[in-house]
Amino acid sequence: MKGWVRTLRRSLAEATVIDVVSLLSAIFNEAVDEELVAANPCRRLRLRGGEDNERPIANPGQVAELAARVSSLDGVMIITAACTGMRWGELVGLQWSRVDLAGGVLVIAAEDGARHGRRVGADRAGSAFP
Repeated sequence: MKGWVRTLRRSLAEATVIDVVSLLSAIFNEAVDEELVAANPCRRLRLRGGEDNERPIANPGQVAELAARVSSLDGVMIITAACTGMRWGELVGLQWSRVDLAGGVLVIAAEDGARHGRRVGADRAGSAFP
C-alpha cells in the first residue's frame, strides 16, 4: 500500500492522493464490515495533510484587483465565480435565459455542472460580496 501511495504522489497533488486513499479506505472498511476481507490495508497509512493543504481564499479586494487586470469578459467571470462559487463548467455553460438581473439570481441547471439545478443568488449564505 505504501508503495502504491508513493506511485500516486509522483503524478498527483497531495490533496488528490488523500482523496483517493480515503475513498479506497472507505471501500475497504465496508468490505471488512461485510466480512469480504479480514482487514483494511489503508488503516495505518499516514498521509500528509492538514491546514497547509487548504486553498487560499481571495478577499474581495484581491478579487477586484485581479478582475481589473484582465479583459472585461474575464473580469466578469472572475467576479461571478468569486461571488457565487460557480465552477468553471457552470460559468462557461451559463446562459442569459437563466440570468435574472432584476432579481439578482442565476439559475444553474444540471447540464451546467455539479450544482444540479440549485439557485445561486443574492441570498446565498457565505458570499463574501453583498
